[in-house]
Amino acid sequence: TRLLTVTGVQTCALPILWVIDAIGGDAVDRYLDGHGPTYEGDGFRARFPTNPARVEERSPLGTTVLVSSTPHPDLRFSVTAAASPTDAANDPVAALNAAAAALVLDSKGRFVSQSDPGVFGPAASKNFTYRVGDTIFRSAMVLSVDRLYTTQVSGTSPTRAQFTELSESFGLSNTN
Repeated sequence: TRLLTVTGVQTCALPILWVIDAIGGDAVDRYLDGHGPTYEGDGFRARFPTNPARVEERSPLGTTVLVSSTPHPDLRFSVTAAASPTDAANDPVAALNAAAAALVLDSKGRFVSQSDPGVFGPAASKNFTYRVGDTIFRSAMVLSVDRLYTTQVSGTSPTRAQFTELSESFGLSNTN
């Protein structure tokens, strides 16, 4: 027989499960603990949370390479390598500011924050965050003698720790 009314605390025959959907889950946790596959090629090396995919695009301006890892549909780690802007050697600060502004403008985004570029010998770098709709992009550009590298962690809530881990694992190398 079945009761038609229930008083007090109602229970169900199905188990109740608590599900924690931490974006990226275990792969990102392991990554933040210093683990994950390292990509080395195209003039740089970087560690990612999951096996990265490489995409190459050729244009009259040169070859652009995108290496990315997507541990969750809402979280992406990437490094892009492209030819340096033509005026970069003369004024790396202006070149980085222009490249960051162009990236944000081309994506129809808006800056949330940005640092002044720093010049370190033959290289220069700039950190910035921008938003496109609900997606936040934590970004850094590194300008070398002949290449412009952009590291990014993007999603609706990418953390500073995730971005720091990618940035600190990134380095220039002699591999192509």
